[in-house]
Amino acid sequence: MDDYHVVEDAELIRELLGLTADQFEKAAGVTRMALYRWASGESVPNEESLATVYDFAYSKGIRLNKIKARLYCEEYDTQGHVAFFTAQKTV
Repeated sequence: MDDYHVVEDAELIRELLGLTADQFEKAAGVTRMALYRWASGESVPNEESLATVYDFAYSKGIRLNKIKARLYCEEYDTQGHVAFFTAQKTV
């Protein structure tokens, strides 16, 4: 589960949807306390929690893998490089 950046992804989802922390908590079904514990390293999200966050994003039309790939390409391109993506991780 170390490959997931669920706390950063949750914040991105929240910002993209224009939700307050309270609204996100109710809509996504993940508490702020859980996000805090994950961010602090006090605990790690289980598979159900990961699915909850990423299923919520997907249900709202947010395709994080595409957004991140685009951001990465734009950042990489500013350095005069070309990026190739060969696989994607799905939840």
